[in-house]
Amino acid sequence: MANSCATIAAFLRQASESLRDAGVDSPELTAERLLMHVLRCQRAELYLAPERLLSHRQQALLGDLLARRVRREPLQYLTGEVEFMGLSLRVRPGVLIPRPETEMLVERAVAFCQRELRGIHPLRCLDVGTGCGNIAASLAAMLPHAHVVAIDCSQEALAVARTNLSRLRLTNRVQLVRADLRSPDFARKVGGTFHLVTANLPYVPTGELSTLAPEVKNYEPHLALDGGPDGLALYRILIPLLPQLLSPGGGYFAEIGVGQGAQLRTLLEGAGLGEIEVLPDLAGRERVVFARRQRERA
Repeated sequence: MANSCATIAAFLRQASESLRDAGVDSPELTAERLLMHVLRCQRAELYLAPERLLSHRQQALLGDLLARRVRREPLQYLTGEVEFMGLSLRVRPGVLIPRPETEMLVERAVAFCQRELRGIHPLRCLDVGTGCGNIAASLAAMLPHAHVVAIDCSQEALAVARTNLSRLRLTNRVQLVRADLRSPDFARKVGGTFHLVTANLPYVPTGELSTLAPEVKNYEPHLALDGGPDGLALYRILIPLLPQLLSPGGGYFAEIGVGQGAQLRTLLEGAGLGEIEVLPDLAGRERVVFARRQRERA
């Protein structure tokens, strides 16, 4: 980095300009986050001493991070962390970055458990396609009597999830299992039935991958994005398994894409589940689908 960016104020000014020219969203906030990461400080500290000189090492690190962000590498990969449901999680290339929209799934699932499944100890939960473990960790943190089985086919994702669970001291309540939903022995590997099943599987139609933002299509793993021709390939495999995965009265929550609600409703009805709801996010877009296995009659 040139000496003209040798102070905090100068870096913030010039980095913001470079990021804006590159089409990066929230350039000022991004510049601040890069500085906070390198200086290991809070945002307020940047403005308490704006003329603080940056060391040559700090300038070099910032220059590298800024160049990578200008090339549209996700900020979360650069800092190695993301916040989800108030939890600080590790994330790295090769693992999908948790989205704020997915917090709605967790909130609805937790509310369902507290309302409909209170008194069940332990509360058995299954998270299919756990990625970095964001949903599984949130469920365990918010539901003290929950035991979560978290499934993923990616060894890399499970390694990151293991790190997050260890940092959050949740390893005794979240069990990580490597299993492929497409494998005929998937249900056997999962083991038993669950009061809650959550899923954030790939749901982007293959033909739409090229239309995604550069940060997504060029850097995030397509394995975690590509949902096949209509985005529902893996949901077509999971949903028929729900009657044997869910306990009577158990609930299922999944994140979906816009326009997929009607198809998923049909799939869930075909599997014999009831109380089906397609829930919109704050922008009115289809975001979460809910269904429930009916209770057994006496």
